[in-house]
Amino acid sequence: MTDQKELLELADFMAEKESISPVKILFKDIKGAGRAHHNGCWITMPNWIFEDKYSDEFRYWYMLHEMCHIILFFKGNFIENHGPIFRKIEKEYLGMFGLEIEYKKVYPRRLYSNETVFYERKPQRSRRRNIIYYNGSQH
Repeated sequence: MTDQKELLELADFMAEKESISPVKILFKDIKGAGRAHHNGCWITMPNWIFEDKYSDEFRYWYMLHEMCHIILFFKGNFIENHGPIFRKIEKEYLGMFGLEIEYKKVYPRRLYSNETVFYERKPQRSRRRNIIYYNGSQH
């Protein structure tokens, strides 16, 4: 199972590859999402990613995702948040690990390699209507 040390090594690898300063990573007990803090070049990662229900590949994606924010900041791109440039960088790094992603807005709908799915976002209730969608059909 991937641990904090491996994710720190991943962040160091990405920083070195991009020729940017090392990034400080904090693992915290927070309920919400992680965050890349551009103003101090540090990342907050939630400890819940180490729960058994999340795969190692998901954990790698999470660190890659937050590091992509920092990389864009160092490249002088202060506006691009989750758009085409961000996704291009994220997909390139995922590809280094043999991973592919399908997006649902910002975050993955599916994280996979060949036929193996490592993460799949569960269908959620529509906020506009009380309809639950499964595989394109209404229930």
